[in-house]
Amino acid sequence: MTGGINTLAHCDRGVLHEYGQHCRDKGIGRSRAQSNLSSLTRLWAFDQLSARPSGIGRPPWDELGADDYLPAATSTGGENATEPLAEATMGPLLIWAMRMIDDLADDILAAWAEAQRLIQIAGTAPGTPAGEAALRAFLDPLIVAKAPLPARLHRGKMMLARNYIGGITGASARQIHRVAEREGLALWRPR
Repeated sequence: MTGGINTLAHCDRGVLHEYGQHCRDKGIGRSRAQSNLSSLTRLWAFDQLSARPSGIGRPPWDELGADDYLPAATSTGGENATEPLAEATMGPLLIWAMRMIDDLADDILAAWAEAQRLIQIAGTAPGTPAGEAALRAFLDPLIVAKAPLPARLHRGKMMLARNYIGGITGASARQIHRVAEREGLALWRPR
């Protein structure tokens, strides 16, 4: 141990007070500091029951409470520190939540099912001449007109919506990649 303290008998109330302040100020989390202090309290309690007590002092936080020896509570714990929303805000939020369920849920679920269907098709599409022809028939008019291409944001970069394009045309990922390279489509980035 440091500071000339090498037995529990030297850990009197003053030393434990300094240790409690050290736990509070050394930058560890509140729960960790509380665990350290609780362990010392249990050690003192067991020492009192021991046939050969070591003589550790009673921790001051056992009598006075541990709050003065713990870092400030943060909102990262289990307690919600956020102010409740005003009734004027809650009313419209509740109405929109109910509307999402009652009015829009069917459309959202249908869109999700369609997205899953397109992903399934795109993931299993073989490279057939029909898929290549459908891909060219879909992309060529957009490229010629310099119209926006189906794209999505992936990790901060725009790329062709390969699953969507493959799903609606039946083209394989390799066919989409070849057309994108051949046409110099800047929005393409292979996985």
